[in-house]
Amino acid sequence: MLKTRFKARILVLVPLLLMLCSCFKVRVVQNCRNAEFRFRRAAALIENIHRRDPERRGRVKGISVLFYNKEDRSLVTAYCPLWVIETAIDISLRAADHEDDFDFEERYHFNWRDADVLKKLGPGLIAEIDDEEIKIMVWLK
Repeated sequence: MLKTRFKARILVLVPLLLMLCSCFKVRVVQNCRNAEFRFRRAAALIENIHRRDPERRGRVKGISVLFYNKEDRSLVTAYCPLWVIETAIDISLRAADHEDDFDFEERYHFNWRDADVLKKLGPGLIAEIDDEEIKIMVWLK
């Protein structure tokens, strides 16, 4: 009976892990020559999102990040579906309830429950930073 439960858990866990791996996307480009083009393309996508939904009342499906280090010319693009973030937060909160000796929120001054605000923001630009060393765009799809 115990072996059957173990096998059942493995049969559920393996497809779940494979699905999670395929949903979260990160790409790193070293010595990137077309970073400005990628940022212009992202800006056009964000403009289109804002044009279609100026009130930002649409459903958020995921978060995208575009990061460029100007010094070493490395570009990082990342996308994560919102349900993956929500699942991670839920698991973290449940684990934190059972862990007495470590308080993540107190140590890092971040309340996981505040991350729920992402859904309320609606699709569109969250942050854009452009200084001498880095360029970053973060938006919700």
